[in-house]
Amino acid sequence: MKNFIIGCFVGILFCSIAFYFVLKQEQENKFKLGQTHGFVHGQSKTIELLSPYLPAVSSAEEVQVLFSVKTTDIVLYKESGKQTIGIRE
Repeated sequence: MKNFIIGCFVGILFCSIAFYFVLKQEQENKFKLGQTHGFVHGQSKTIELLSPYLPAVSSAEEVQVLFSVKTTDIVLYKESGKQTIGIRE
């Protein structure tokens, strides 16, 4: 009976240690996932709020993409020699 109790105790101890490291790894993964999701959501919200105020840019113009979400880009392009911010969808 003593060996059974010691075996159960050692098994529980090893499982607890393994679970602790797996739990820490999963917490880190979920944190990174949430951080990435929040970053993309912030960019999407920024595009949504700025789109009524920015001029549309044709796809033929040479642009520098500042940031983009899916098919919408906030771009920097030259117009009359000045750099201007616009939106390209």
